[in-house]
Amino acid sequence: MRTVRFHSYGDPDVLVVDETPKPLPGFGEVLVEVETVGITLPVVRLVRGDGNGGGVPLPAAPGGEVAGRIAAVGAGVTGWCEGQRVTGITIVGAYADFALVPMGFLTAVPDEVDLDDALLLVRSGQVASGVVRCAGVRDGETVLVTAAAGGVGHLAIQLARWPAPGR
Repeated sequence: MRTVRFHSYGDPDVLVVDETPKPLPGFGEVLVEVETVGITLPVVRLVRGDGNGGGVPLPAAPGGEVAGRIAAVGAGVTGWCEGQRVTGITIVGAYADFALVPMGFLTAVPDEVDLDDALLLVRSGQVASGVVRCAGVRDGETVLVTAAAGGVGHLAIQLARWPAPGR
């Protein structure tokens, strides 16, 4: 299968497509046939290295958020089945034909929701939701969101305005 990896640190041109074995899901994991993947600042930083020419062991395959269909389920997986549309976060190997995702990092995607749209909520949505929840925003309060043009800020504004039970 195809996997995007880097064998040295640097700009995006160090990313290459390598042929790698198709992974098998282990205990508590699902194998997702990747249809779309997110590009995030943590991946950019990972590829660039730690600034001293180092970082993770090489070659490396960046992780991140993925969306697609479940191709296989590992032992101990409950509540998920082959063919189900999902989004999730994987630690390594997101930029590949298939990615391993721990079942606790999965979210189901209804058929009427576009996978690209669902992917936008995986990481940015989790961060924005956590921030608004931790801030204890109440109806009628004013909220300042800096850098609101980014994914997390944009979603935080919407979540802060959304009436929730108990607010």
